[in-house]
Amino acid sequence: RIGKFMEGHAFFKKDDKIRIFSYDVLGDCTKFSTDYPGLINDVDYHTILKIDDGVIELEVIDKGTDYILCQVIEEGIVSDHKSVNVINTRLRRPYLSEEDKRVIKFAHELKADFLALSFVSSHENILDVNDLLINLGDDHISLIAKIENQDAIDDIDNIIKASDGIMIARGDLGVEIPMEKIPGVQKKIINKC
Repeated sequence: RIGKFMEGHAFFKKDDKIRIFSYDVLGDCTKFSTDYPGLINDVDYHTILKIDDGVIELEVIDKGTDYILCQVIEEGIVSDHKSVNVINTRLRRPYLSEEDKRVIKFAHELKADFLALSFVSSHENILDVNDLLINLGDDHISLIAKIENQDAIDDIDNIIKASDGIMIARGDLGVEIPMEKIPGVQKKIINKC
């Protein structure tokens, strides 16, 4: 996710250059930061970044030691803490953050029936959560994998086997793959389930 902006938002104009920093900066129409410092190492030149469910699109045109330089492809207003989708790129960050682990432990304490796992990219993500639940002594909570990216589609057979259910998040999936492919992908996943 994006950090904060000076006025809570900024306008990114088509063809402008925007720097994305690996450390926390107060954003404006020329720069912002994300909550994932490893982004610089994970992206390549010409990687497409979609912000706020694809409303704004940036292309990586250069990389520095502590920033990525992008050109605005699709302009728009971006505000604090909006999502960033990195297209056709697998990020090397751990699936579970410390906050995720705390929330899962809390769900265990509440005896929740289900956990919906956002942005699953492989069956390994489900196994990570399952391992945490085993360590908590929880054999009750069922895991629902939310299918929201191309990586999940690529590993769908294994994800189905590792999960107790599948949720197809068409909105987020439509940011990652062309919208016109969503109905076919959805039908394919339903048939596999």
